[in-house]
Amino acid sequence: MTRPVLAGPVLWSEGDGRDAVAERCAGRCEGCGAHWGGQAAHRQRRSQGGGWNPTNLVALCGSGTTGCHGLQHARPYLFQGLGWEVGPLEDPADIPVWILTPFRVGPGWHLLAVETDAVGIRRHVVRLVEARWIP
Repeated sequence: MTRPVLAGPVLWSEGDGRDAVAERCAGRCEGCGAHWGGQAAHRQRRSQGGGWNPTNLVALCGSGTTGCHGLQHARPYLFQGLGWEVGPLEDPADIPVWILTPFRVGPGWHLLAVETDAVGIRRHVVRLVEARWIP
């Protein structure tokens, strides 16, 4: 698996991260497909060092107590299996996540990545991958 090369460390502001996720999800929850209300759920929690990089964010409906976002917070070990939760020592860019995308019919395993083009513009990309445990 080849990871994109970034020119130096890239720090994302909250606004930049939310904008990238909004573009990626096209107004739909990446968990269930319902209307997305603008909440960006951290895969690696901020208290564990998770930042605003879009590889660490999932567009989930609800708040931290309702909808898919609430389920993520209520059952972190269950949703770790879907990649919605990432441990403090893991890199979210290396952990596939089970999400719906607006460009595909149905859910799938995806790696979330950020690439920088020749003129330095950051592009958020989503790559469909095969699950590791399926032969």
